Amino acid sequence: MQTTRVVARENQFPLYFVHHDHALDYLENLNPTALQKNIFENVKSQYEINGGGVVYDVTNTYFYGKRCSIAKFGKSKDGKRRNLLIQIGIGVTQYEGIPIFHKVFNGNVHDSRTFSDLVTEFKKFDIIDGLIIFDY
Repeated sequence: MQTTRVVARENQFPLYFVHHDHALDYLENLNPTALQKNIFENVKSQYEINGGGVVYDVTNTYFYGKRCSIAKFGKSKDGKRRNLLIQIGIGVTQYEGIPIFHKVFNGNVHDSRTFSDLVTEFKKFDIIDGLIIFDY
């Protein structure tokens, strides 16, 4: 049995794993926004990234599992309705392309409907200015 211990910072998100597959179970119980914001703030300060602009894109992907509450039948990018889908949105810095946050949505949610949720996410990451270009 392999044991792995990872400590991001002293007294902050200590991780103990008996198997690597338990990592996702552990992360599922954390606040995803707080975790992503913590990671982005550390990367931003370490690499002197200003984080002034955001490029956001959303796409869908087929889901082949059997137990996912957000996997739904919807309109895929290729126009076929053969499999369950999930929507994945990601925001990256405008100039460096560094990921800031991501969010998953039900597979039957249209891209344009994800945008209102993302405006709220932008505020959580202290992104208040910017140009928004949205394709649909």
